[in-house]
Order: sequence, then structure tokens, then C-alpha cells
Amino acid sequence: MTLDELEGTLPWGLHDAVLSGLAIDYVGARLTMEFDIPIDERQNTLRKGRVGWNHVAYLVIDPPGPNATAGPPGLTDTHPTSQAQTPRLPNVGGALVRYSMFCNNWNTFIHFACAEDVSFEWIGDEFADKDGTNQVSFPGEEIEVPPGPEKT
Repeated sequence: MTLDELEGTLPWGLHDAVLSGLAIDYVGARLTMEFDIPIDERQNTLRKGRVGWNHVAYLVIDPPGPNATAGPPGLTDTHPTSQAQTPRLPNVGGALVRYSMFCNNWNTFIHFACAEDVSFEWIGDEFADKDGTNQVSFPGEEIEVPPGPEKT
């Protein structure tokens, strides 16, 4: 299956998934990423999944931006690498696909080139999003705002 096909099977795709682990097998040219993936409408429930890519030509992780927050990177978008990003990345043959993942809390990208086919497996049970970072609100809903510091 392709990355687009995989994302089509997940309620939110990999949008708002949190990268919890990454392994690169240089000899086998394989990249494996583990994500905490939102699996319900409100993103209150997550499940750990493992995505694997073969024939990896490169992996580039940009450093976190100046306004980055601590913690593992949360994904906003995964897409084919844009032409604007291509000149600064290694050249690869036409049989490989270049991907870029935007990490919103790091304000940076993870780039890699690989074969189009991906593998996927669930590697854990469902669990609650304890810190609420992935929870969403829908239009018309009221949002609870925590009280700010008292004024003196």
C-alpha cells in the first residue's frame, strides 16, 4: 500500500500523530517510525502504530526551529517533498518517492526518500490522550479556557 492509501484507512491519517520512535537500518535501507495515532472523532483516543518504508535513500531531520516546544514531534502534514525543498536534499533516482513531514511543535521538517510501498501494523492497545494535546473542537462548541493568573 502507498502512504496515501494508509492515511485513507486512518480517521485522521497521520495528521496530529505524535512520532514516538524512529529507527533506520542502514544495511537493509529500511526506515521505521512509531506513532501515537488519533483514532476517534475527537482525538481523545490514540493507538500506537508502526509504519515502515523500504529502499530508503536518505533521512534528513531538520533541527527544531527557534520557537520549538519540548517533546516528541507532532505531525501536521505528510506530503511529497516540494520543488522548493528539493535542491537542498540529496538527488535520488526516479523510482523513489521523496516525502516531507512537518512537525508542528518543532516548526521543522523530517525528509526522506524511499520506495512508494509502506508497511503498517498496530503495536499497542488504545489509550487516552492524557494531556489533551490532540483533542479537537468543532464549530459552534464552547471551549473551556483555564483561568489566568490573578491580578494584584
